[in-house]
Amino acid sequence: MKREPRHVVIAGGGITGLSAAFYLRKLCRERDIPLRLTVVERAQTLGGKIRTLRRDGHVIERGPDSFLARKTAILDLTRELGLEPELVPTRPEAGVSYILRGGELHRMPGGSMLGIPTKLKPFLQSGLVSPAGKARAALDLILPSRKESGDESLGAFFRRRLGDEVTETLVEPILAGIYSGDLDRLSLQATYPMFHEVERRYRSVIRGLKRGGLQQTAQPNAAPPLPEHLRRSLFLSYKDGLSALVEKLENALSDASLVSGEEIVRVSSSPEGLTLEAASGTAYRADAAVLAVPAFALGKLLPNLPAAQAFARTPYVSVANVVFGRALPLRRFGVRDPAPGRPFHHGMHLDFVEVGPYRTGRPHAHPVLRRTGGRPGVDVAGRRNDHRRREAGIAGTDGNPGGAGSGGADQVDAVDAPV
Repeated sequence: MKREPRHVVIAGGGITGLSAAFYLRKLCRERDIPLRLTVVERAQTLGGKIRTLRRDGHVIERGPDSFLARKTAILDLTRELGLEPELVPTRPEAGVSYILRGGELHRMPGGSMLGIPTKLKPFLQSGLVSPAGKARAALDLILPSRKESGDESLGAFFRRRLGDEVTETLVEPILAGIYSGDLDRLSLQATYPMFHEVERRYRSVIRGLKRGGLQQTAQPNAAPPLPEHLRRSLFLSYKDGLSALVEKLENALSDASLVSGEEIVRVSSSPEGLTLEAASGTAYRADAAVLAVPAFALGKLLPNLPAAQAFARTPYVSVANVVFGRALPLRRFGVRDPAPGRPFHHGMHLDFVEVGPYRTGRPHAHPVLRRTGGRPGVDVAGRRNDHRRREAGIAGTDGNPGGAGSGGADQVDAVDAPV
């Protein structure tokens, strides 16, 4: 007797919702469970914050531009979708970073890993940190490891190990920039749990990193080793940009119903199952549902669930992404601005040969400069007029990526991300 398929509705068609759909379908096929899938996304396109602009041979990321190579889940998904041959590492020259301090650019000390000094001579020669700050960081080599169990913030961890000055000058612009968050509010266990293990194993973070502690503390269920040319890269992307992952997922879910431009605003249950109501009035009946929506949306969807209200209070931070396609007489570089007391973290990346810091193999006649900015407590997404952009150090748009003009940003985007 033929069984009726179970209907599962997934609210949210970002990378989380699409991945959930992919693996749910895979699991049901393995267990011979008939399944009908519906993915409902508020935006007009799937993929959430992942948006790659491909124009005039350029690959420009309008949202995130990479993923952490240590994240085994996305590597597993990449392999299952047949995208591993498309992976690209950061280029060696793209690893050169500068810190803007006191109106001057200072090169990040050689041997730094995520802002953490691992080589003595370049660190001592750097003008970024005062003699007192260098002496305090050196105490990491003799300080005991933390005895208390449990989580702590990234800021608390690095201030304890390296002191305030190195944390705020070198570590914060890199790590807080990755998450666009407040270092003193970001969970160590949720972001970089391996640092806790490095301290436990080696006592000193500096000594542990010098001995390859991050690689040795990899998860026991880690994915198979990457090809040699990818292993040394902290970040990875795809030749055609991160949207390649979204497109592969869409193709893999060709038998599912993928609905865009529709927002789920209410979820209710009855003895017959679940009903997910859309703002348009459409009602989706389901046997089960996955809510792959931003944390703040859960409170509205599930008003009577206390846990959902807790998620609804999760703070988010806005990030502006500005792209200039210009003939600029500059060398390629990456700039981080810790900007104490100023409204934004700034990052700038310049590339003459390939768009972004990745080995795409695509030659270009002129460089592309990408500038990002964001900071907790500042609503960049709400600052969309040119006056506000100028306040943030961001020029207005002229809508001409790849042009050879001298002023204005070619592409400006602002998105929200959880702290």
